[in-house]
Amino acid sequence: MSYHKIKAEFEVGDLVHLEAYNIDIYTNDNKKLAVVISGPNYGKSMTYQDWEVLDEPMYDILCEGRVQTNIPQRFMEKVTKK
Repeated sequence: MSYHKIKAEFEVGDLVHLEAYNIDIYTNDNKKLAVVISGPNYGKSMTYQDWEVLDEPMYDILCEGRVQTNIPQRFMEKVTKK
């Protein structure tokens, strides 16, 4: 069995859009926007596939004044300036 640590894509302070994650926080225009306040944290989300262990980074975010903890990276998309 092999272990793979998935590379972290976000840093503290990044603005992110939450994709298909089940939290009931929406901004005024029905988009889930948040700020990364801590992370990446490893060891909390592991997937076992074909004799491989995938360790995915998790983040704590601040959205509409509420802290949400341990949000998996796969549900977040970085918001960039146009």
